[in-house]
Amino acid sequence: MLIFRLSDFILRIRMFIYLTSFLLLLIYLVVDFDISIPFFVFFWLIIGNLIIYSSFSKENFINSQRIFYVTFFTYLGFMLLTKIFYIDNPFSDYFYVPDPISFYERIFIFSQSNVYTGANLLDFNNLNVINHGTGLYYLGWAIGRISYAIGGINSPVIHNIVVVWGMAMINVFLYNISRYFLDKQKSEVIAIAYGIFSYSLIFSSVLLRDQHVAFLIAIGFYIILGSFSVKKIILLLALAVITFIFRPTHGVYYLLLIVFYLYIPLKKYKALIVLFSVIVLFLFIRFAKGSEFGENLVDRSQTYTEFHEEKATKAGGAAKLYGALPSFLHPPTRIFQSQINPFSLLRVTVVKKKLTNTMQYQYLSYAVSIGDFLWFVIWVIILYGLRKKYLRKSIPNSLFFAFLLAMTLLVLGGFSSFDNRRLLGVYPIIYLTAMIILFNLTKVRRKIIVNIAVVVFISMGILLNILF
Repeated sequence: MLIFRLSDFILRIRMFIYLTSFLLLLIYLVVDFDISIPFFVFFWLIIGNLIIYSSFSKENFINSQRIFYVTFFTYLGFMLLTKIFYIDNPFSDYFYVPDPISFYERIFIFSQSNVYTGANLLDFNNLNVINHGTGLYYLGWAIGRISYAIGGINSPVIHNIVVVWGMAMINVFLYNISRYFLDKQKSEVIAIAYGIFSYSLIFSSVLLRDQHVAFLIAIGFYIILGSFSVKKIILLLALAVITFIFRPTHGVYYLLLIVFYLYIPLKKYKALIVLFSVIVLFLFIRFAKGSEFGENLVDRSQTYTEFHEEKATKAGGAAKLYGALPSFLHPPTRIFQSQINPFSLLRVTVVKKKLTNTMQYQYLSYAVSIGDFLWFVIWVIILYGLRKKYLRKSIPNSLFFAFLLAMTLLVLGGFSSFDNRRLLGVYPIIYLTAMIILFNLTKVRRKIIVNIAVVVFISMGILLNILF
């Protein structure tokens, strides 16, 4: 496949990637100097290496490190390009999505004080906690205070570097999850392909909390697909709490990972499994109905639904058709729309610049279209694989159950928000499942399926862009 050959080529030119990223960093520092930027680049590189050497087997050290460096510096260079080309004022300008403006505003305000002055960690009476979690604010405050302490200016770039690091580490965990089922060479190539050509590239450049959550979920999948131990249960519980602090809804979803992990050693005791499941379900319902957080969680989901329906109603073209559909068809339509988007073919994001009142064409946002293209092919592979019994059986049981967990979040997301950034944590598992299916196809069949997917995507993209 072309994407694998490109990934292999990227690995071969990695020194060029490192040099280019370093030069872009120097250029940015000339334009907007902040001593804390290089400090945090080296800091997160050290943290990444510590995690690699403390979490994975020795035989995977070198490849894990190579994947980390290649994707980290690719994301860093891409993120710096978006700042250089599109961001004049971080309090009014944005790349691709507007959310980073409000996130950085709050972080900047909190960072002015020696003591954190934002919403309390688990204060569910505070709408900001329910809507946004507090993890990003606590982390942003700490990073901002460190920046000031070493003579920096708390630039938005230092907060983006955390995102760059987290997205690069997801690729590392994808590689090590793949090693449960594939050899080194295949695992490395598919990890690079995912990191460069999926949605990871575009989301590595924007300050959101979804990337932090995705990183935590990726760790969770790595743990539950590995061997069982009581220590890992404790670690999963700690990760669930941290995820909850960053995004409460995904923290609740994390409980499913823990239930799955407990199912493996307890599956011989069916009565115990039923009892345990009933207890978990009762506690969840009791928590959801009996607490103010549960009410706010439902309100938040309804708010997302109303927001996206309002956008669809006001929009034209195909989005208008979505708004005209019966309400009971909106969730499945949102799911379909979020995963298969041929409308993005040859389209870029257009943003209105507030200071100059002009429209800005952000051509680097075409990275989204590349991600849409890849994921269309991925879903075609999965749909074909699930239809064939021998291909379904080729998927290891543990990975198949993890795939079902990933699909659970996708389906649940369809009832509130179809933003694909909410699914960044489960995309690696869906992608790996598709790769297992692909590698179990003959070369001829593999080529036919991929080529059909490519032709269909391009044809639909051209047709829909003409019609709408």
